[in-house]
Amino acid sequence: MARWGGLLTGAYCLAYALARALVGSAARAILPELGNPDNAFAEVATAGLPAGIRGLVLAAALAAVMSTASACLMVASTVFVNGVYSRFFTGGANAGIFVNRILMLLVGIVAFALAVALGDVVGALTVAFALLVSGTFVPVVGALYWRRATGAGALASMVLGSGVALVLIFTQGILANSPIIFGLLASLVAFVVVSLLTARPSSERLDAWEQRMQEPASTEDRENAPSGT
Repeated sequence: MARWGGLLTGAYCLAYALARALVGSAARAILPELGNPDNAFAEVATAGLPAGIRGLVLAAALAAVMSTASACLMVASTVFVNGVYSRFFTGGANAGIFVNRILMLLVGIVAFALAVALGDVVGALTVAFALLVSGTFVPVVGALYWRRATGAGALASMVLGSGVALVLIFTQGILANSPIIFGLLASLVAFVVVSLLTARPSSERLDAWEQRMQEPASTEDRENAPSGT
């Protein structure tokens, strides 16, 4: 289920990216004098839609932005609490909702500061996707499909991929394509090499992982899932 879910989500993201590209192409044709490309969606909706439909479309876009932002904040804080705070500071015990909310606030403040510093929607998205793809794509896909993958290989992949992407972002600019390309390559090389150089997971652990991938989420997983409460 997890494998098929990831593939279907990727296909949906491709279709969504195509739709956004079509909106940008329409803006270029309808509004050739558009000064700020970040305003393309709103300007096309304003120029090409009647008043009632225009309000619904803009409200839907704003709702999608708010939903995505809240989901990202919850996921980031939950992952940090369960993967870092609980593991190294509480000995694996549940940190509680209060700590999760505090970390969510801190993540939101950092995200707001970065948005203000960049000041460009396209540039901010480029940086975000460069770091996301370079740091997580290879280890996540590798863990799902390659039984020889190890935790050390995944960690090395995330560190090296993100590091290469950051270096290229600072040296070649936030709009460059090379951070994603070379970040992915560095992540792949680190993942394969370090996984092969470290001890492979035991067969019991691999079997438990395969079983967990095929079973519904347990009660503990549902309790640790991101929540807005």
